[in-house]
This record gives sequence, structure tokens and C-alpha cells, in this order.
Amino acid sequence: MQVYFKVKAAQIEDFHLIVEREGDIGGLYLGNARCACDYDVLKKEKLAVVLDVAGIDHKYPEGTVAGHKVVKALDSPDFDLSACFEECFEFIDDHRRKGHNVLVHCVAGVSRSATIVIAYLMQSQDIDLWQAQEDVRRIRSVIRPNQGFMNQLKKYEKEIIKRRNQYS
Repeated sequence: MQVYFKVKAAQIEDFHLIVEREGDIGGLYLGNARCACDYDVLKKEKLAVVLDVAGIDHKYPEGTVAGHKVVKALDSPDFDLSACFEECFEFIDDHRRKGHNVLVHCVAGVSRSATIVIAYLMQSQDIDLWQAQEDVRRIRSVIRPNQGFMNQLKKYEKEIIKRRNQYS
């Protein structure tokens, strides 16, 4: 049985709205594999696009989703998830600009997908790692990127700062 809550953002236990829809720009959701495979939830919440960073590669029936991308990422501190950041950001941005709500998920919605969403917020909203992580944790308290992913996020933050300083 699904439990529904009404907080600042629409939530159910399996996923959370992280970035609200703004005009024609779709929202960004963070969740787990169970949510990503529940067609009723996808339809009800208008989750038209799924970014799977667990490598599950669920086969969606035709017409269920408008976009689906699979990144075969391991939840291991040794896996270089940062190598996938740009392709994930492009996928998210392309579909959000088309007005689609995007769900980013891994198995539990705790480490891999949380890392992608945190990095995306750092890049798209020009905020630091601490702020991005706190913003996500405030909405989805269970997030816990593994130590390797945290190190990659710290390195990515330095890259963002370096780029920002080059253009100021």
C-alpha cells in the first residue's frame, strides 16, 4: 500500500519532488526502482521521463514514458559516477525544457540517483555541494551518497568554482 503525504511538494514514500515545475519547464523527482516500475504512479504524478542510474533497464510499454535513459552505475566507492554527470544533465535538461517531469532513480533512491541530483543542482542552480545536499536531504531525508561519490561531488564542486572564476 502506498502512503501519500502533503508537504511543500507532492511526495510518496518511493519518490520526492526535488525541483518544482516552473511554467513550461518540467519538474525533477528523485526516487527508487519500485516507483520507476509502477505505471500507475508514473501516470498519476505525470512522470514522463525516467533516468535509471542503477542499470535496471526496465522495458516500458509503448506510450508509458516519453523518454528513458539507462546508466549502468555501480553503487561502489570505486565507480566513477562523475564521468556520467554531463550526459545525465543533458538528458534531464532536454526533457525538462520539453515540459516533462523527470524521475531520477537507482535501486533505493539513496546513493547513485541522489548523487546525480545533487550534482545537477550544483550545476543548474549554481549552488555549492553543502547547499545542494541539504536541499535534497530536507526533502528526501534518506539520501546517503557513498564516500566515493561524495569525493567526486567535492571534486566537481572545485571544477564549478574554477570555471566560475575563469569567467568572472
